[in-house]
Amino acid sequence: MLVGSPGVEASNASQLGIPASHVWTGRAPANPVAGSGWFGTAPTDPSFGANQFTVDSTGGGPPMWQHGDYFDDKDDNVNGTDGGSSLTNIAYIISGQQNKVTLVHPALPPQPRTNPLPSAPSQIPSTSPRTPDPQP
Repeated sequence: MLVGSPGVEASNASQLGIPASHVWTGRAPANPVAGSGWFGTAPTDPSFGANQFTVDSTGGGPPMWQHGDYFDDKDDNVNGTDGGSSLTNIAYIISGQQNKVTLVHPALPPQPRTNPLPSAPSQIPSTSPRTPDPQP
């Protein structure tokens, strides 16, 4: 489970050593860390191929508060609102009740990324010395 993560050292969920359907992610809407892209593909990006559960976090106050909102219940939430959907979803996942989790999107097959670089030529010229062609 990855919450508030700006990225991982994998380009898709299947590279984490478990089935992608067992990878769960959550992101508060205004979490500046999770949206930073500091470590490559964010686990909440659909192209990563993980399940993304909803996070009902409204935060408030300094910008980093939403980064710590994932485990708040309504009594602890920074502005007194029920920020519990994250905590409730985490409890459902841990207790094996994944069918009760509210999703932003389910685990999808990883999507290929477009390559911003031009593709390599199909034939690479030989670098071995050539014998000159005979002269007529």
